[in-house]
Amino acid sequence: MAEPLRLLSLDGGGVRGLSTIKILKHMMTMISNERGRQVNPWEVFDMMGGTSTGGLLAIMLGRLRMSVDECEEAYLDLSRNIFKSRRTESNIFGRGSDFLQANGKFSTEELEAAIKGIVRSKSNTEDTLLREDSAPPCRVFVCAATASTSTHTNLRSYKTRFLPDFNSEKCTIWEACRATSAATGFFEPITIGSCGQRFIDGAITYNNPVQLVYNEAQDIFGQSRADNAILVSIGTGRGPLKPFQGNLKNIVEAMKKLMTDSQKAHDDFSNSHHSMVDRNLFFRFNVYPGLEDVGLHEYAQVGKIESATEDYLKNGDTLRVFNRCIRMLLLEPQGSTVDLRSPELFDTTRTPLTPTVPGSRGEPEFQEHPIPSLEPTRTISTAPTSADERVAHLLRAQYSDPSRFCM
Repeated sequence: MAEPLRLLSLDGGGVRGLSTIKILKHMMTMISNERGRQVNPWEVFDMMGGTSTGGLLAIMLGRLRMSVDECEEAYLDLSRNIFKSRRTESNIFGRGSDFLQANGKFSTEELEAAIKGIVRSKSNTEDTLLREDSAPPCRVFVCAATASTSTHTNLRSYKTRFLPDFNSEKCTIWEACRATSAATGFFEPITIGSCGQRFIDGAITYNNPVQLVYNEAQDIFGQSRADNAILVSIGTGRGPLKPFQGNLKNIVEAMKKLMTDSQKAHDDFSNSHHSMVDRNLFFRFNVYPGLEDVGLHEYAQVGKIESATEDYLKNGDTLRVFNRCIRMLLLEPQGSTVDLRSPELFDTTRTPLTPTVPGSRGEPEFQEHPIPSLEPTRTISTAPTSADERVAHLLRAQYSDPSRFCM
């Protein structure tokens, strides 16, 4: 029998993606300890999907097959190099012009150079294609949005038979990275392909791509395997919006669907996939509290990101959920005698896979669920959830203090 699918969904979040890396490093350490050798994410997960920062990490870990340590080093170097303002504080005219004309706050050239350097370090050329010739051990896609309509597009490392597909076979790795990370007000859009398609950061439609990952697995592997997949979703922290770091032209539309959608996307998926939740097939890890005051571009806050994530991972409840997740990821192929609802499988009195250390920070983001009888899985629409209900609140929060509009 085929092994259960293992799926990974990675949220966007700018420099807070370091928290995602730390969580994955903890996960890989636990799995490696169980298997007696170093195990990398591309060996564990059959599919990775990510948006913005999560898209960059998915490509580095899944397409370029980096270890978590390699990914962390490359990501820190990239963040350090790109999050430097292209205008000095004294250049008021230039900063004001960028704000009004929708120019990126940071250097797009620096971002492209950093991404190309990462690609060169793992392949023969910076122009390596995103699409692989044969079926890859780990399928990777990143979410971008068309600049004209803000509809989402998946850029894939693999061929598809049934899905409508942007011309991914001619898209390079660095172009896919640029497309998913062209955050509104931070970096300029990118044009890909002979048709001149322009893309912006996928976070404006799906900052949390968990539903896209499930949909993609359903279309590629079939309904049954998707419904019995182990799906791990990793966020980049919760909390209120920091002052918007964008431009006047795009601010209203960007505010509708920016980072605040991540938690709602998680709640919607959990509520609509009771069977996966009840059978311990769906796991969400997201640091809270600790990262609410860290802006997407604030590289100087990496120490705070590391500290908050370490506190979250030391929390006893978090470790218990990690143990459940790891045991599921290490399950034998389907058809074994393991009952996914067995209380013994998730008995928290068992010896944990790693020592439990009492936590010092607040409650982790997960919920304990009883083990009821199975229910038919319900599927929700692939259309992004409208943010119209929340835009008024966000606008009031932003416009209540004009100084919050930073250039």
